[in-house]
Amino acid sequence: MADIPKWPAGLPRPVSNGYGYQRKPSVARTEMDAGNTRSRRRFRTVPTWVSVTWAFTRQQLALFEAFVHYDLDDGAVSFETPLASSQGLSQVRAEFKDDPPYSVSLVASSLGLWTVSAQLKTTEMPVMSMFDYFPAYIGELNFMATADALSNAIHVVRPGASPE
Repeated sequence: MADIPKWPAGLPRPVSNGYGYQRKPSVARTEMDAGNTRSRRRFRTVPTWVSVTWAFTRQQLALFEAFVHYDLDDGAVSFETPLASSQGLSQVRAEFKDDPPYSVSLVASSLGLWTVSAQLKTTEMPVMSMFDYFPAYIGELNFMATADALSNAIHVVRPGASPE
């Protein structure tokens, strides 16, 4: 199996203006005739649409177009690229969502500046790990003190408690 194409080193990351992402629905909901709606998770790997805009010089635009044409088969192949999320900048596997894969606009013809906009799709948008989440979830409490208190309650206090 061939290696996945990587975002060219000579190209910049997306600009912050216009950057954003949205997770697609991962829950199936069924309306019942009576009672509460039933919900279930359909999958754990949630697709995420990422709106990106790049600012390129004419030479960078030429490199980008060649990358998409030759390495990505005009947008049919996924690639590895740095994307920002709540976990910072991460290398993720993405693909162009639409066909045609991107749109180009001339910003300043005298300076040769261009913007390229696209929608990317990824299933690898990073999320905080459980090991980081749990201590953050319990807030100001000291995780080790909580674990010690729980251990003490289970192994010391409860075995010696008088039956009622």
